[in-house]
Amino acid sequence: MKAPIPSKFMPGPNSENVWQETSEISPLLRTAFWLREIEGLSAEEAAHALGVSRNTLKARLWRARQELAARLGLGLDTNLAPAT
Repeated sequence: MKAPIPSKFMPGPNSENVWQETSEISPLLRTAFWLREIEGLSAEEAAHALGVSRNTLKARLWRARQELAARLGLGLDTNLAPAT
């Protein structure tokens, strides 16, 4: 049984692909991504919920975004600094 796609999660023709790929990344990365991007928690709130520093959360988000982009065949500019 497939998990439902939250309506808030990147609606559009590719949302199911994104949702599927999100479920394939590491639980540590997926949880950080989910709290920040889907639940909309601030970096401080998400870091607190995970029991990690803000910098650790930011690193996990960066890796999650990189991995998702690679899985989806999208290019991310690796010269960009991680989000704050």
